[in-house]
Amino acid sequence: RPFGQQHKEVFEWAWDIQPNVRPRPFVAIWSRGFGKSTTAEAVAVMLGAREQRRYLLYCSETQELADSHLLAIRSMIESPILKSYYPTFATPKISKEGHSKGWRHNRLYCGNGFVIDSIGIDTAKRGSRIMDARPDFMIFDDIDNKGDGSVITRKKVDTITASLLPAGSVDAAVLFVQNMIIDTGVFAQLARPN
Repeated sequence: RPFGQQHKEVFEWAWDIQPNVRPRPFVAIWSRGFGKSTTAEAVAVMLGAREQRRYLLYCSETQELADSHLLAIRSMIESPILKSYYPTFATPKISKEGHSKGWRHNRLYCGNGFVIDSIGIDTAKRGSRIMDARPDFMIFDDIDNKGDGSVITRKKVDTITASLLPAGSVDAAVLFVQNMIIDTGVFAQLARPN
């Protein structure tokens, strides 16, 4: 099926991201079946292949869920067509000694130096860095859960605002993507006018 207008908007936003420039955050609250996670994962690949960003933090409600998104990104990166256009990006990073720094369950270290870490907000820690770089791109995908009450939502908001977002670089781009599954969750708060 062709892309919808919502897909075009997020891809145009991502395409316009420039190094050393902090874009406005993009919030995508789409219905089920509209390709939210697939779009976010494709944006991650696009920014890494085009070297628009160096270090992505892919955040989800749990570490297991974040790791599953990382696995989907890895599948995109390893696709033969992507390898034909971006061969360095599509191979794991190799150290000077010839050892692979490459793929782990919670980190992809691409040959062009692009790093993607997956993190569950249930295990999030302050100050994520790779070498001397702070995350310059963050994706928040599948944060809310149907069973979340006000205490759990407050804890998630605190983790995002006090630990994860401050860990970003000064030019960090941020993408939030999920469907509205509860009317009191993180994404319901993002949808409210200021």
